[in-house]
Amino acid sequence: MRTAALFRGRILFADRVEKIHGYGDHQTRVFDLFVGILPTMLAKIFAVAAHVQRSFDPASGPRPIVEIRVIGHSDRVWKAGVFGARNTADEDRISQERADDVWGLLHANFVSLSFPIDIFVRDGVIDRSVTGVGARELLVSSKNIAPENRRVEIAIFSTKGIPI
Repeated sequence: MRTAALFRGRILFADRVEKIHGYGDHQTRVFDLFVGILPTMLAKIFAVAAHVQRSFDPASGPRPIVEIRVIGHSDRVWKAGVFGARNTADEDRISQERADDVWGLLHANFVSLSFPIDIFVRDGVIDRSVTGVGARELLVSSKNIAPENRRVEIAIFSTKGIPI
């Protein structure tokens, strides 16, 4: 089943969405995740890379992936000593670092699979977006700590978005 999403003024239907989660407060690296969850998150990243590679095999059937989006998220970060004031710059930095780290691991998996991701991105075969959105797309809206919001989403698409 494909998931619909609105992104940069286009409706997109994702072929696959994986959530990398389990980050601690201000944690930005996948390899710093709790040991019990780390293998599952690494397996998700590898599965996305393998899915993209398979999509370019004519014998596999699915259409080639044309877009990869890696979106980092954070929970709300409060300014020390200022009641009710958020540190949005810190939220944005944390979420971007999470997205960059996951893209680095995804890229390493493409390289290990001998998939020419850099050439496909350079030549426009695959659009790639690695973005941090801070705490603007919360799963759990709360003034309390909400670890569920600390995540990176990887979405892959076999069709270009529909402009709206």
